[in-house]
Amino acid sequence: MNMTIKGLAKYLVNRTFIPYQYFEVGSLLLLNISLSDDPNRHQEYEVFKRHDETKMFYKCDQVTVSMMDEVALNELLMEYDQTAIEDLTVCWGDQPLLDLPLLVKRKEVYTFGRNFIYFDNFERFKGEFAKFERAY
Repeated sequence: MNMTIKGLAKYLVNRTFIPYQYFEVGSLLLLNISLSDDPNRHQEYEVFKRHDETKMFYKCDQVTVSMMDEVALNELLMEYDQTAIEDLTVCWGDQPLLDLPLLVKRKEVYTFGRNFIYFDNFERFKGEFAKFERAY
């Protein structure tokens, strides 16, 4: 699906999706970490920023899109997309986002979920997700 950030923001706040549904738009990857596609439950996404030099996506936020309107979600995603990754910090502090793998390795930070995703792992995930989606 080829979509703009504005189009994706509208799409996400008006629908529910199955767990692990993902969307790539601009320099961002959004991964649905909700436990169900039940419209009466919150839709939670991890937001990752793409970094071609290290061949990784870095987690920059976690958002509950079902509690946002499309304008607020669009503004948030546009800010992450347009900000250079070197200028982003981890969502819970002031450490540079690009330091995340080292901070995790040294056990200086603990976060829920994934902190970063290697491109090759994501490509494998997409294949597995396609099977999951067909079976869901």
